[in-house]
Amino acid sequence: MTVSFMFITLKSMQLRTKGNQEVPDEEFSKRRDVVGAREQYLGLEHSDTVPKRLKEGNQLYQKNLYVVKAAEHVPSEPTHFVNASNRDSNDATPPPAGKVRFLSYWVSSEASLLLEKIHGLHNDTFVKFSVTSRFMQTGVLESFALFVESMLTTKVNEVNEEALRQAFISVKEFEQVGLDLSWLKRRLEEAELVNKLSDSRIFVESCETSLKWARAKVRELKEVLARAKEEVELMSRESPESLGVNDPVLEGVL
Repeated sequence: MTVSFMFITLKSMQLRTKGNQEVPDEEFSKRRDVVGAREQYLGLEHSDTVPKRLKEGNQLYQKNLYVVKAAEHVPSEPTHFVNASNRDSNDATPPPAGKVRFLSYWVSSEASLLLEKIHGLHNDTFVKFSVTSRFMQTGVLESFALFVESMLTTKVNEVNEEALRQAFISVKEFEQVGLDLSWLKRRLEEAELVNKLSDSRIFVESCETSLKWARAKVRELKEVLARAKEEVELMSRESPESLGVNDPVLEGVL
């Protein structure tokens, strides 16, 4: 299943949700960078290799996270966790265009389906989600949904060392904004163990195959050696004792 996320336009970013008040240039610039990164990430071809998708996605998410931190850390308003279960679900603010509600956040309908499934199976995932800006919440949650979607379409045997490294980096970045991804890390560790076990079994099978070949070769060499010894014994009885390999050919004859 390919996820097609709705993009937030730069024009809509220039207007605040309430009162259509213009966003200051500095904040708009920060948001524009985030959207540029998200659009580039969401536009990646699904046919790319897994390590490449994870690496490029992580790089773009790190840029996103940097802007999130810059926007959220206001000296007069200390950063604090906002429990999703304690937010007011009856917010009168009109929803962003093309978005649906997930808990107290707004995301694309495609992302909502996956996030709801995650919340139902791992309900601690979003409890300490610490991003307070509505725009940033949407960007981070949709990026997270896309990351999980890539994991859903990734086979265990594709999770090689580089893919795992990139995946753990992405998980760490998402955890920095309060997502509890202990369940995802545990599954990645299990995938790593399964892959190592599979590699070890393949190595053992390869060694056994090589050993069987070597043993067959040894038997063959033993048979060749036995025949050669028999020939030496036969020729030794027929060879004249008065003629050696270093003697002239006509030694003793002329």
